[in-house]
Amino acid sequence: YTLLPKAFIGVGEEGHGIFAVTPINYTPKSKPNVGAGVGGFLDLGAVKLLGVVPVVYSAEGEVININPTVYATIMAGNVLFDPRVSYLASISGDRTQHNLSFGATIGYKIDDVILGLDVATGFDPKNPNVEQLEKSLDYQGIIRVDLDKEHKHWVQAYLGKDAIGIGFRANFDFRGK
Repeated sequence: YTLLPKAFIGVGEEGHGIFAVTPINYTPKSKPNVGAGVGGFLDLGAVKLLGVVPVVYSAEGEVININPTVYATIMAGNVLFDPRVSYLASISGDRTQHNLSFGATIGYKIDDVILGLDVATGFDPKNPNVEQLEKSLDYQGIIRVDLDKEHKHWVQAYLGKDAIGIGFRANFDFRGK
């Protein structure tokens, strides 16, 4: 289970700004992990970019993951294209595993519903080879239902070869207008 509360700071009139994030992750029969990160976003109209650098700590206070990621959302009419690139350093004692991954969601919007496919793969950048890309290839179908016209709240479900997932995204503005 993962919860990603974000606080948006300095959101400009143009839709650009920075944010802070505190990832909270819980796996049954394990202690929760908590992190902190900073990110930024640009709204260029049909193209939106978001970058974030979160650091996750174990319950004992040790860094276990550093995961800089860049996302883009591109809407061309009813076609959605969401590419992403991510680097993950997983730290366990004296050992660090590295993974560079990239993927994309491609979908089609019908009213407030997007149907699509997500494909991703990755490799160890210290020892890249085609076999790693093939072994880590993952794909899943997605369905996203927007709960409002501004795309601030939505439910997204995933159906993959090994798992089914559901996510709820919500953005609230507590500043008052």
